[in-house]
Amino acid sequence: MQGIDYVSNIIVALIIGVILGIIFDFFRSLRKVTRPKNSVVMIQDIIYFAIVLIVMITATYLYLDDALRMYIVVIIILSALIYFKLFSKFIVNIYVFVIKRTKKLITDLLLPFRLIFEIFQKIYIFFKKIVKKCCINFINMLTYLYKRGNFISKLKQKKKVKYEEKGKKVEI
Repeated sequence: MQGIDYVSNIIVALIIGVILGIIFDFFRSLRKVTRPKNSVVMIQDIIYFAIVLIVMITATYLYLDDALRMYIVVIIILSALIYFKLFSKFIVNIYVFVIKRTKKLITDLLLPFRLIFEIFQKIYIFFKKIVKKCCINFINMLTYLYKRGNFISKLKQKKKVKYEEKGKKVEI
């Protein structure tokens, strides 16, 4: 019964190595299509290593009976290397094709929303210019009135002139 456990552990390790290679190829083809910045690549690497960790822990717990031995790690690495040598180019090409088609499909589906967004953006810019111009005119008017002095105090009620005597005004 001991030999069957070793064989099943080896088969599980081979499958884990291939799965990790397929996941790595997905990230590699995603980088090939999108050409991300370094910060995005770092985030993708963190996501990849988190996925690897989850796959390793899950496989170890479910299929390897909580026994992660050195020969299993070596077999995982060797199966990943064999996968990269034999199948990686083919899988990457499939991923690139699918990602490009999906990207084109998404952009085609989102085109009407993009056009509507651009229309609203132009309307916003137009009204922003008008409001800015109005605000500037209003501020200029307030500044002018302030510079003219305290115009409210100058709006006193003028005294009525009853009549004029020889160039002099007589006030009531």
